[in-house]
Amino acid sequence: MKVPLPKVIQKVLQECLDNFNEQKTGVRAGRDVEFLHEIRVAGRRLINALWAFSSFLTDQDVEIWQKLIKRFNRYVGEARDIDVQVEFLKDFKKKYKADEEFVDVVISGLQKKRSKLQAKIMSSLNELEDKKVLASVGHEIRGVGQHPLVCTGSEAYRFAELKISARLKELIAFKKYVDRPECVHELHMMRNAVRNLRYTMEAFAGLYPKNYQEFLTALQKLQGFLGKIHDMDVWAQELSKSAHRIKAHDHKAAGHLIGHCKKERIKTYKAFVLFWERCQKDHFWKKLGLAIAG
Repeated sequence: MKVPLPKVIQKVLQECLDNFNEQKTGVRAGRDVEFLHEIRVAGRRLINALWAFSSFLTDQDVEIWQKLIKRFNRYVGEARDIDVQVEFLKDFKKKYKADEEFVDVVISGLQKKRSKLQAKIMSSLNELEDKKVLASVGHEIRGVGQHPLVCTGSEAYRFAELKISARLKELIAFKKYVDRPECVHELHMMRNAVRNLRYTMEAFAGLYPKNYQEFLTALQKLQGFLGKIHDMDVWAQELSKSAHRIKAHDHKAAGHLIGHCKKERIKTYKAFVLFWERCQKDHFWKKLGLAIAG
C-alpha cells in the first residue's frame, strides 16, 4: 500500500490551523469563555503538529511562529485557569453555603485580574496577525502538499512511530513521580507530557485502526486527573499567599477554602494513582508501543 504522506500531513496541519482561526472572533468578543478554551486547545494542537511534522516544513521562521503562538497560548492559559477557578469558587459557595462573603471577595479579585489578561490576549492575537504568522503557517502548509514523497504503509507507520515514541519516552520519564504526591512541579510536567503524547497520537490517528481510540481515551483521563491535581495545587498556594492580605475575620474562611482544595487534591491524586496502576497491570504502555508500530 502506497501512502501519500505529505497529503496526510497537510490535512492534519490545515485542520489544526482552521480550528485555531475559527475561534478568533469569539475570543475577541470576550463574551463566552468556551472560545478561550477551544483556542487554547487548538493552539496546543497546532504547536504540536508543527513539531511533529517539522521535517516537512521548509520556512526558516517555523520556530519563531511556534514561539509567538506559545506566548499567545500562555496568556490564554492563564485566563482560562482563572475562568475555571471562578466557576470552582461559585460551585463551592453554592454547595457549602459557607464563607460566601469571603468567596465573593476572592472572585472579584480574580475577575479584575482576568480583565487585565484580556488586554494581553488581544495584544498577542494582534501580533500574530500583524506579523502574518497564521497566514505564513497557511502558506507553508500548502507547500507541504506539493512534496512528491509517496511511501509504503510500513514507512508511514515508522515515521509515526518515531514521533509518538519520542513523546511516550518523555512521559515514561516521569513514572518515578507517580507515588510522590509532594512533587507538585513534576506532576504538572507529567500532565504536559501526557497531553503532548495524546495530541501527537491524534495527529497520526488516520493511519491507525479504530481501537487506537482506546489509547487516546485513557490518555485523556490521565490528563484530566493530573490537570485537576495541578489546579488544586495552584489554587491552594495562591490562597495561602493572599492570606496575609485579608482581614482577620476572613482567615477562618480562607483556611476552610484551602482545606477544601487540599481534600479535592488528595481525592483526585488517589484516583490518578489507581488508574495508573490499572494501566500498569493491563500492560497499557506495552500495548501502546505495539499499536503504534503498526
